[in-house]
Amino acid sequence: MRMVHYLDEEKNQRVILDTKTDEKLYDVGDRAGTGRDYDSTRGTCLYVHKSKLQETKTFYNLHWTRWQGEENRIQVLSPEEARAQAEGWLQYLDEDEIKRLVELGILSLEETV
Repeated sequence: MRMVHYLDEEKNQRVILDTKTDEKLYDVGDRAGTGRDYDSTRGTCLYVHKSKLQETKTFYNLHWTRWQGEENRIQVLSPEEARAQAEGWLQYLDEDEIKRLVELGILSLEETV
């Protein structure tokens, strides 16, 4: 899925968010419900887009669904929103996912102990 996101509309600075090329940080399907990802019908993936020119990071969610009549959508997050979301879902993330979030500065080591 792709979406154009404006970093600065006045300067016409934009990035293309693309779930096929951007890094997926985690996928919380129905882990909170059944504990199994393979039978999830809805979920949220956190991605990061790294801009090559401006060295900026754009965090965003892909809210996905398998329900007829519902559509997948992208929601851009501030770093603070990405942090709050990751903290709320910490119990569902594995060690590699937590490590990557620490590397990107979304979580700090003190928060993961």
